[in-house]
Amino acid sequence: MSRERPRDPWRLALGRFAHNRAAMAGLFVLIVVTVAALGVEWISPYGVAEQDLARARQAPSWDHPFGTDAVGRDLFTRTLHGGRISLLVGVVATFVSIVIGVTWGLVAGWNGGRVDELMMRFVDLLYGLPFLFFVVLLVAWFGQSLVLLFVALGAVQWLTTSRIVRAETQRLRGEEFVIAARSIGVPTPMILLRHVLPNLLGPVLVVATLTVPTVMLEEAFLSFLGLGVQPPMASWGSLASEGAAALNPVDSMWWWIVFPGALFSLTLLALNFVGDGLRDAFDPKTVRK
Repeated sequence: MSRERPRDPWRLALGRFAHNRAAMAGLFVLIVVTVAALGVEWISPYGVAEQDLARARQAPSWDHPFGTDAVGRDLFTRTLHGGRISLLVGVVATFVSIVIGVTWGLVAGWNGGRVDELMMRFVDLLYGLPFLFFVVLLVAWFGQSLVLLFVALGAVQWLTTSRIVRAETQRLRGEEFVIAARSIGVPTPMILLRHVLPNLLGPVLVVATLTVPTVMLEEAFLSFLGLGVQPPMASWGSLASEGAAALNPVDSMWWWIVFPGALFSLTLLALNFVGDGLRDAFDPKTVRK
């Protein structure tokens, strides 16, 4: 009798993800938005800094689908370009948080004992602090830099990742393949890199997907405070801030806030759909037998 080959868990997870209609719709929206943001120079006939004062504050039209701003810049071009900055902030800051969280969780979960106790009590302490307030202080103290924004936002998002990685590492430490590797004298760094980390990719990928929209929202909040992305660059948060400042009962330029805000909301919704789909796909309870 031939034995049934074990099914690849990654292939099973991707199959479950592909059958999730909401997740696939979110992934499609993300691909379209990302391609449009990266290719804005080929999509729009206007430059991101191109001004036409004769068409300033113009409502949406065939020439300018999203209207123009106070100095005649095409808002469609600025919105797509702002999406490039917002997505970059979300991805880079999330990468920073994943690196810190995975490293912290691996060390705590693998060592256990007093080391684990001290490290996780430090995480509990940080959970009780208003981290966004510290981001504001960092940006205000060291200056408004895009690189600092990446680091500051990423440095406050690693706590949940560290807890998840720590719990998974503790579980994997007791698995037979890890015990066997330790018994034959495989160095600890090699065990972590070749046996533990690959088994953490699923949970870490889910956390990363759900962290990106959180970081983007925080960047938007900082932009409303004037501490986010600075001119001449623009993000969806800074564009929405400009639009909110332009709203007035006399001459309301509604398109300044509606279009950037709508694209921002659509992208955040798509990211959450993808994150929920990945979470369900990698959840062992959803495995189809």
